Amino acid sequence: MVSTSDQARRLAALDKAIPGAEQLVKTREAELPETQKRWENEAAARAVSMKEPEDLVARFTFDETLEGEWRDAKFTGLFKGTSNAPVWGVAN
Repeated sequence: MVSTSDQARRLAALDKAIPGAEQLVKTREAELPETQKRWENEAAARAVSMKEPEDLVARFTFDETLEGEWRDAKFTGLFKGTSNAPVWGVAN
């Protein structure tokens, strides 16, 4: 397929824009460590002021375990099987 002169001009303009875009990416990447640290500090400051809702029923750790709390009682959930199929779709 042969490109038109308009397509060739647009391609040349895009090729010309690549170095500037690459430089912008490098600049932003250099800013990431400081920005990340600032965000983490802000998030940590907000976490201190966070509190759980009064009517909380259950709490889960989301730490790759099945442990949690329900109405002030600790429990460990049971993992049944290795299928990703929903419980209602599994024949017993």
